[in-house]
Amino acid sequence: GSEILEPFTTVRENGVEPSPSTARIDLFEKRFNYARLSGLKEYLVINPDRRRVEVFRYPGATHELYLQGRFYLACLEMELEVESLFADLSETP
Repeated sequence: GSEILEPFTTVRENGVEPSPSTARIDLFEKRFNYARLSGLKEYLVINPDRRRVEVFRYPGATHELYLQGRFYLACLEMELEVESLFADLSETP
């Protein structure tokens, strides 16, 4: 199978829920549809299995990949730590 189909996540009111069936939609369809919104600053795709965060920043659609360390989200006006996003997961990815 294609790596693009590996499990990604969808953020819900009660936390982060794995959704392997939506990986392609999250990376392509949703991202391109959301990019049309004039107020969109960032779009995140979080992969708990690979413990990685992808940030697409708008306008300009720059792409950043984070495997560790900190990153800033302008939409929340705060810095997040990659490791803390996955702190409640088991130690082995």
